[in-house]
Amino acid sequence: MVVDRLRTDLLNKLINARIDLAAYLQLRKAKGYMSVSESDTLRDNFFELNRELHDHALRQGLHLDQEEWNALRRA
Repeated sequence: MVVDRLRTDLLNKLINARIDLAAYLQLRKAKGYMSVSESDTLRDNFFELNRELHDHALRQGLHLDQEEWNALRRA
């Protein structure tokens, strides 16, 4: 139960990260550039998410099926 909730939470965070990246790219295309702080914020958020995924995978022995691994790769 806890692992299922954790898995769902992590996949939702990946979806949100993908939405953030799409918004960033759309804004960059519209403006033609992005500020350093905007780029840094996005980078920091992705590194934090990566750390969290890695930590939970090691700590919980998170086992994902093929569909979930594909979702991780696409994100």
